[in-house]
Amino acid sequence: MLAFAMAASVEAVALPPIDQCAANSSFRRFRGELIRALDRKDVRYVTGQLGLNVTNDFGGSHGRDEFIRIWKLDQPHKSKLWRELRLVLSLGCTLDGKVASSPSLLDQLPPDRDAFMTLLAIRPNAAVRARPSDASPVVATLNWELLTIAENGAEEGWFPVVLRDGAAGYIRQDDVRSPLDYRVVFQKRGDRWQITALVAGD
Repeated sequence: MLAFAMAASVEAVALPPIDQCAANSSFRRFRGELIRALDRKDVRYVTGQLGLNVTNDFGGSHGRDEFIRIWKLDQPHKSKLWRELRLVLSLGCTLDGKVASSPSLLDQLPPDRDAFMTLLAIRPNAAVRARPSDASPVVATLNWELLTIAENGAEEGWFPVVLRDGAAGYIRQDDVRSPLDYRVVFQKRGDRWQITALVAGD
């Protein structure tokens, strides 16, 4: 069993998001319009930005109709798309020619990190606690640090994690993100940016 270190501060790798895409004026305008459409839950606008063969998962789901079905856009006020894509867009962006990707985390991940076993603390002053309870002592307070998922001790709403120095504890699921969580890919085709993939997993 992992020993829980109670140090006030611990060594970790900080990996705040980067935004390479802001320097591209056409993408910056496109992203701003998309964010405003997400805020007003504008189904027509968002689906109008989808590539005809948009990739929806790694199991072979493609196309706008499937995107609408998967994200339940026939019931826009119940859809999780607005929150999820808004969060994705808030976590950085990398640019490679005419292809932009958000979040930036997967592209930033050090080559020696296992994406399946890695989490990033994405909330300011995210607390790692000794036990899966908000009343438990704080092991560490994190800002954009990478964590390793522990192999045991899972609790509903919490991830068991290990920091770089071996300190261990639990962090709320809402305070972290996996590199393999939802990410969006945009491509510029002609003079238009389009959403060509919104996927999770590997």
